[in-house]
Amino acid sequence: MVTNPPFPAGYMLMQQRQVTPAMTTWAVAILHDPAKYPMFSTTVRTFGPLQVLARVEWHPPDFQNHAIHRGVTLYEPHTPRPPVV
Repeated sequence: MVTNPPFPAGYMLMQQRQVTPAMTTWAVAILHDPAKYPMFSTTVRTFGPLQVLARVEWHPPDFQNHAIHRGVTLYEPHTPRPPVV
């Protein structure tokens, strides 16, 4: 089994419902450029007020790929919640 590095420091996994069509287009461009974006490379882009980090990682089998495959995962900044007093 292939594993990915831990989440990038300061970021958390972006929920699928938050991913916009523009973010998807960007991720697909990264996926199709392995020379510029080798495995585990990262890049950041701002979408409106949100800074999104993309990392090339191993993805599990899915409806399009029946084996572990190269994919792009999107992360958003982790904003710690204030402590409850």
